[in-house]
Parts: sequence; structure tokens; C-alpha cells
Amino acid sequence: METRHIIKRLNNNIKMIMKRLIKRYIIKAQADKESDEITEGELKEIKQDISSLRYELLEEKSQNLETLDGLLRRMGEISTPSAASVALPVAPTYI
Repeated sequence: METRHIIKRLNNNIKMIMKRLIKRYIIKAQADKESDEITEGELKEIKQDISSLRYELLEEKSQNLETLDGLLRRMGEISTPSAASVALPVAPTYI
């Protein structure tokens, strides 16, 4: 009788250990799955960040174009002397 009792206890211990191992495996698998997935809220946040970046880049581009336009105007003023100060070359005359 004592042998049966020991075997029964061992079987119960094995079952309990197996249940715990399975439970740990399931919990770990669920945690891994949750950490691998991106939630809908995270997707919306990423979309918002991309949209914000897009508008920031467009604004920066606009400012850079204005700066470039101003620089080109100044370069034109410097490199193009006014008509009053320019002496036109005289073509040689042959007599």
C-alpha cells in the first residue's frame, strides 16, 4: 500500500509540475506575442509623427526658398550694375 501511495504522490507532483510548466509557457508565449505586435494606438501615434514631420519639412522648405530668393536678388543687384554707370563699348568705325 505504501508503494501505491508513493507512486500516486509522484504522479500528482508530476501533473502539478507539468501544469505549472505549461502555464509558464503560455504566459511567456502571450507576453512575447504582445511585445511583437504593434497596437492600433501606436500606429496612430506613428502616423501623427509622420504627418507632423511632413508639415515641418514643408515649412522649412518654404523658408529656405524665401532665403534663396532673397540671396539671388542680392546677387543680381551686385552683379548687374545700373545702366547709368555702364559705358557701352563703341564699335570701331572704318573710314
